[in-house]
Amino acid sequence: MCYFITLGVPDASGEVVEALRQLPGVLALRESRNPFVARAFPPACRLYNVTDAHCSCSLVIASPGKDDAKILASKEEKYRKLGWSKQKMARALAAASVSLARPSREDPEGKLPDLVSRLVESLGRVWFHVHFYAGDVDTARLRPRMGRAVTVNDFRELTGRYPEDVIVEVRPVRRPTRARRQ
Repeated sequence: MCYFITLGVPDASGEVVEALRQLPGVLALRESRNPFVARAFPPACRLYNVTDAHCSCSLVIASPGKDDAKILASKEEKYRKLGWSKQKMARALAAASVSLARPSREDPEGKLPDLVSRLVESLGRVWFHVHFYAGDVDTARLRPRMGRAVTVNDFRELTGRYPEDVIVEVRPVRRPTRARRQ
């Protein structure tokens, strides 16, 4: 069970992606073979799974709160069985809440935002999808939905907290146009 990130690039961009693969420090790119994910991307996209070693877990900060309530309830029950006072349980549960809120994974070197920025600079735009797979990445039946477009700068600000099961289009930053003189 791991996170995997899928990048969609314009189909004619294979040479650019291959050139990026050769750069030192660039994440691994493997062509994506999942037909269910491919159906959700724009039709003229070539899809790649982006990994740092085996998977993309080190590049994604898990969405907070997914199982936090269950974990805290389990801890509270355990403390109650141990005979802890209400004050002691409250302190322990508060500390556990802080620990759960802390990001467990991160991309400290910013490799993923750098890769996405390079691709957007070269290709004009890319599409981005994150999913936590419980089974085979190439055969999982997914129904990702198209999300809103963001600029490269907005993408960088996400710092690993990427929306899951949403395809996000990443575009270049638009430069302000000069007002025409009349």
